[in-house]
Amino acid sequence: MVWSQLGRNNAAIGDAVEVAVYSIDATPELTFSASSLDWEGTWNFKVQGQVGEYGTVLSNEITVTVVNPCRSTVINNGDVAVNVQTIIDMSTTVKLGTFETQQFDYYIDSASDTYGNGLDKCGARSYEISGVPDVSNVLTLEENATDNKWDLKLKSDLNSDIDTYTVTLTVKLVDYFASDNRVYTQEFTVVIAACDIITVGSNNAGNIEYLIGQPVDTVSFTQYTQIPQCGYTPTYTSECNSGNLPAGITFDAPNR
Repeated sequence: MVWSQLGRNNAAIGDAVEVAVYSIDATPELTFSASSLDWEGTWNFKVQGQVGEYGTVLSNEITVTVVNPCRSTVINNGDVAVNVQTIIDMSTTVKLGTFETQQFDYYIDSASDTYGNGLDKCGARSYEISGVPDVSNVLTLEENATDNKWDLKLKSDLNSDIDTYTVTLTVKLVDYFASDNRVYTQEFTVVIAACDIITVGSNNAGNIEYLIGQPVDTVSFTQYTQIPQCGYTPTYTSECNSGNLPAGITFDAPNR
């Protein structure tokens, strides 16, 4: 007896069904393998058994449903708990001079995690950030393809940036976003605070020796430095260890 499959309703896709056993003494088995997404959907088959030239026997109709797991996959989810990532809040001060950074791995999806390496089954991903208020002047998202990571970099040089921002990270499966809404979003907070002076550079005026009755004597000094350079207008005052300055001695410190 010879066994074969009949009735596949789209032969152009290719032969993906095989009868594994060709013996009258054994029960035939069907194995199904689909490598093309064109097979997605429901397919009906019948198995025909033929005994020489004496006749044929048809099986009942066999229904095979091919499901694409990427249509229901979950981004930022997998069998291993460590694969689930959370973006933490970020903060900095104006004119700090350096970037505050945060790095995270490429986001896996559950289908790719089950059937592959977490990234390889459901196509490309897109990563975007948006903020309220607009965060584009202070926060950037840069890909580090060498390490399969993304870098969030925060920096501000303008007092007008001082604010609290609600930022949304959006990750999409490009091939399945429009049809199946495969998207992941996460909110986090970014705070830009006023410039914070870490140190004030010293600039001693030096000692003065003055003889009574002599012409006015002056000692000049340059403005004390701010680290970082916050640009604040300094205020200078004088103090005498015995109380008020003696009559005739004045302290004049215009903005410099």
